[in-house]
Amino acid sequence: VWQPTEPDPTGLASIEAWRVEAGLLNVEPAIALDVSAPDWPLPAIRCDAIFNANLIHIAPWSVATGLLEGAGRIMQAGGLLFLYGPFKVDGAHTSPSNAAFDESLKRRDPRYGIRDLEEVLEVAARNDLVWQETNDLPANNKLIVFRRA
Repeated sequence: VWQPTEPDPTGLASIEAWRVEAGLLNVEPAIALDVSAPDWPLPAIRCDAIFNANLIHIAPWSVATGLLEGAGRIMQAGGLLFLYGPFKVDGAHTSPSNAAFDESLKRRDPRYGIRDLEEVLEVAARNDLVWQETNDLPANNKLIVFRRA
């Protein structure tokens, strides 16, 4: 069972329209969620995994830390967190296109930017999220996998 979340009302409406059109019985109606909030208004369901795509670079760092803190709070032991998007490695961009994208993000909002993988791993570890693997994907993106201790 999937529980979509989205902080923006327009995004919530879009998710709901796609959900209804698809007619999938294992996808719940989307709920509003600001991952940087200290409490997440999620229903009382078992949380085995969290999948997050293209968020932490298009948001302030507090959103990234909030996501990792929240995942550490709500996932049961053994649960998986998947983070998809671009990352810097050892403080360096993995491609010229990611460097240009990072600059465009920072022009949009100085709080945005491609995050350093090592900083993400450090915050995850403080929240009982153990790094499992890093997968290189197309368009210079990565899929980072954590397991809840």
